[in-house]
Amino acid sequence: MNTLVVSFAGTSLEIRYGDGDPAKLVSFLFAKIPSTAGKNIQHTLTLDKDHDSNMLCLHQGATLIHQNQSIAVMAEFLMNQVCVYLATYCKKGLLLHSAAVQYGRRGLVMPGNSGAGKSTLTTWLLTLGADYQTDELVYIADRAGSNIGFPRPISIKSPARELIMAQIEERKTEDSIFSGSSVDLIAPDLLGSRIITKQTPTDFIFFPNYKTGGKLMLQRLSVAETVFELLKTTANKSNLSNQGLVEAENLARVAPAYYLSYGNMEQACQAIIDVVK
Repeated sequence: MNTLVVSFAGTSLEIRYGDGDPAKLVSFLFAKIPSTAGKNIQHTLTLDKDHDSNMLCLHQGATLIHQNQSIAVMAEFLMNQVCVYLATYCKKGLLLHSAAVQYGRRGLVMPGNSGAGKSTLTTWLLTLGADYQTDELVYIADRAGSNIGFPRPISIKSPARELIMAQIEERKTEDSIFSGSSVDLIAPDLLGSRIITKQTPTDFIFFPNYKTGGKLMLQRLSVAETVFELLKTTANKSNLSNQGLVEAENLARVAPAYYLSYGNMEQACQAIIDVVK
């Protein structure tokens, strides 16, 4: 068995995995995450393949928690489990359901729960020259608002599949995309972007809200409005004093924040670029 320790936001978990498809899957999901020896490991997951049934099997301890023949489906499940564990055991700092990119030298954090469009917006910004940090978890490490992204593959849900695939069709390879029935996992370097794994400043906050056929609306938020929106996307608030209110207010006072409602990806990206410049 091979072993990988995944550490982020002060939390560590261990993944044990076999050769072949399990090794291919783990490498695809976690290759961009800086390696670490890890301390205080909270969980151990084991991924292997049953060659009699051709099933990929994921265990937590001795308990089978998922099995599937599809490497893409298992990849999605495993990554979701890892993100849940990281959020569950993050005891300090602000851990946001959020995308993050750098455009020019500006750090952009884009909090949003599932369906807000943050992954699709992130992908589109990468095609325009942004550098990738994450599409799902951002850790705000200090009172200055510095952030670290969890650099997983980009997760594109089926409604946005056609839009995004048109952007990457000529670049994709067999090992750069894992396609399931409802989600495509895309290696961010497929889009030619740098992958940023170090701590970076938070210069702007955008709260995306995708609406099919919706008109573009960009609204500057007050500190109080920003705090309210941040708390809606805080993944570890149950572990924090006052549900993370102090941490959210610190961030809200550091970076200007905007509510962004949109139905057209090009218009939304241009609106962000206009603010950032």
